[in-house]
Amino acid sequence: MKIKFVKGNREELLAVYNDQGKPEIEMNYKNDILNGNRTEYYANGNVYKKETFVNNDYNGTQEYYKEDGKLWLKADYKNDELHGNFIIYTNGTPTITKKYDSDELIEIVK
Repeated sequence: MKIKFVKGNREELLAVYNDQGKPEIEMNYKNDILNGNRTEYYANGNVYKKETFVNNDYNGTQEYYKEDGKLWLKADYKNDELHGNFIIYTNGTPTITKKYDSDELIEIVK
């Protein structure tokens, strides 16, 4: 595990590694608040999810992957609410797009 504290607060990169030294999770903090990217990994080393935070809230595009590395879901967030596209992928290809405005579903495109 790698973690940095400044005056008791988590700062910068916090990382947890498996026994082979591969990352399991990496996330960034500022003043003990999740800010920036958080990435989690499958045991095989492939990315499981990539998330972006501002002041502990989801903000920006969040991506989730299958264990084989193919994109499974992509969702846009603003202020911790779904806002924009929510895209579901099958075998790495977009199959359904849902559009949200402040967590409210406004349209489904197939």
